[in-house]
Amino acid sequence: AEPTIGSGARPASGMLMPADVSEALQWARTFDAERLKRWFQTDWARLGPLQFLEYRAAAFLRAVGNAWAAKELEVRHEHFASAVLGDFLRSVRQPLDDRAAGPIAALATLPGEGHGLGLQMAAVVFALADWRPLILGVDTPIEQIAALTREVQIAVVALSCMEPQGSR
Repeated sequence: AEPTIGSGARPASGMLMPADVSEALQWARTFDAERLKRWFQTDWARLGPLQFLEYRAAAFLRAVGNAWAAKELEVRHEHFASAVLGDFLRSVRQPLDDRAAGPIAALATLPGEGHGLGLQMAAVVFALADWRPLILGVDTPIEQIAALTREVQIAVVALSCMEPQGSR
């Protein structure tokens, strides 16, 4: 069956709880890409794309960021975990991109923002909706985003940013 924007199974209770990511954090600490990928694949298949992004990918990223801030993970662990999730998101998005025939959405982060997983997650959502995501990447100068809109028929520009530390 083709994935749709609303696809995704819910547990019998009707409520999805954030993932217990303690095991996944341990896999990041030990650089166990295979277990992380299997965890992502299992929950993607079980929950569907949108539920996976909200309740698994986002929960995992928050946990990695919190563990890094608490000095429970180091930069190498955070970069490894982000790379494994980014690779997974690109792999599941590719077939959606290949079929997408709708308008083009340009995705970027502004100068100074070096986190790109929000772009990958947003690109999945756009592709699910039959939009064609065009990812410019992180730390993109504003004038380059503007130039793209003059060169290519862009329907929307989507910007991704990370919540500043200590803003809660």
